[in-house]
Order: sequence, then C-alpha cells, then structure tokens
Amino acid sequence: MAIMDNSSFRAEITDGLAGLVRFQFEKNNNQQAGLQQIVPAFDRFLAEGRRNFIFDLENIPYPSSSFIAFLITATLRARDAHGDVKLVNVSHTAKNNLLSFSPLTFLSVEENESDAEQHLLMDSDGNDGGFESADLKPATAASAVGEVEMRHVGNIGTREEEEATAQKHQLRVESVASNLYRLCDFVTTHAQHAGMDEKEIGKIKIAVYEACLNVIEHAYHSNPNHWIDLSVSYSADKFTIMIEDKGLAFNLPKAQNYDVEDAVQKRRTGGFGLHIIRRSTDEIDYKADPVNGNRLTMIKNLR
Repeated sequence: MAIMDNSSFRAEITDGLAGLVRFQFEKNNNQQAGLQQIVPAFDRFLAEGRRNFIFDLENIPYPSSSFIAFLITATLRARDAHGDVKLVNVSHTAKNNLLSFSPLTFLSVEENESDAEQHLLMDSDGNDGGFESADLKPATAASAVGEVEMRHVGNIGTREEEEATAQKHQLRVESVASNLYRLCDFVTTHAQHAGMDEKEIGKIKIAVYEACLNVIEHAYHSNPNHWIDLSVSYSADKFTIMIEDKGLAFNLPKAQNYDVEDAVQKRRTGGFGLHIIRRSTDEIDYKADPVNGNRLTMIKNLR
C-alpha cells in the first residue's frame, strides 16, 4: 500500500481492485485549496490506470457546490474507465447539501449571449484562473464588483484592532432563488475557515437563506434583474455578515417574543423569517438607505 500525504488530504493506494485509491480529507481543510490539489492528483491516478476511488467525507460536513461538482465529474470519469467512485462517512448535513445541490447553483445561466460575453469579460478581470471559484476571491482583489469596503453599522462594528486582522470576502449574485444555495455555500465555507462549529454553521446558514429570500421576494418582488451583495468579515472574536440590496426597505421591529404555536394556529407567516434570523445570530442591525441601498448586518460571536 502506497500513501500520499497532502496538506488537504491523504490518499491510500492499494494494488487490488484496479489500484483502489482512498481519499481521506484532513480536519479543518480548505475545500477550495483542496480542489487545487486533489484534481491533478485524481487526473494522475486515472492516467496510471487506477479507476476505483473511495472519498471519505467525515471531515467535509458542508461540501460546497464546487466540491460536489468535482465529485460528480470524478464519478463520470471513473465510470467511463469502467470503475466507480464511492462516498463514505457522509454526515447528515453533507447529505442535505448533496440533496439540495442544483446545477443552477454551479452553472452560470445568462439571459442572452451579449450578457454572457460581458460577464465573462468582467469575471476575467483580476482572475488568474485555477480551480478557485470566483465567489471565493478575497475582497481585496479587484473583481467585477470592485474592491470591498466593509462599512460597520452603528455600535455593532468590529473594534479597530480586530478590523486590521479581519478576513474579508464578498459575493455578488443576481436576485433569483436559484442563487440562494450559492449564497449559503459561500457563508458556510468562510464560517468553516473562521473555526465555527457545525451546529452554529447550520444556524447561520439558515439565517442567510431567510434574509436573502426576503430580499428576493420583498425588496425586489422576485424581479431577477437586480443584485444581492453578500459580505463576510471575521476575526478571532466575531463573524460578521452583511447583505446589501437596492430594493424596497422594511422596518425592523424591536426584538420580541414570537409565539410560533399561535402563528401556526392562525396561519400567520409574517415575522417568522425575522424570528429565525434573531434566533440564529447574536446581533442584527438594519439600515435603510434609498440612495446607497439597504444593509442588513448579522453578527455571530466566536468566543
């Protein structure tokens, strides 16, 4: 048995079963960095005639869209070579991500060829290629949405000393429901990098889903011709999410007890999404601005 050790994964290669290769991912791995390493390794194994693969997902509780797309591609290529790919130790959350994966969370669908050409030119600005997806570029890199300026809201902004070392990233997507999982994947990936545990990541993922759905349905009235800007910033103490839009604003009511049973009995859905967001985060703030756009800020304490 041969062993390949890597910063993101460990590959065990056996002589039987047409050279079975078993991939075990390291704890606290960076999925995007791991893809840059595992794709050429997988290509090499195929070129050597190995065609059966096992991927141990024990340390991948939230596979991203890019990672899932790789697994699908790897499976197709292995089967073309008369082999197969098997996934083991798949957690409940990972299964949910696999079940909810949609081609529209990964593929870029444009209204027409002119838009496609324009966005390709925009995406290529400052992008040096490789396997890292554009939605994970650091906010300090020039991109289609420009350089990110993290503006802190009211008294819930991070302290100046934290701000100097904070990790900051931004994603811009069109205001369509098919982008909700892409937004959630983006936040999930960075929450993992920030060291947030699986339970808290699940909460923050739900909060982002509800908040962005609210923008699509209420701020933009399901009009797809708008943008949602999602920013994350994290330091040792706090994980901050900001969602910005230029749609209709809403009044953020003061925190109060939400009677779920009463709402169900009366078939009242208003306020439930905000209730979920409050329960899933430690602090929230909303600023309505008809000129510069509306901004919802959510903070999750890391300590």
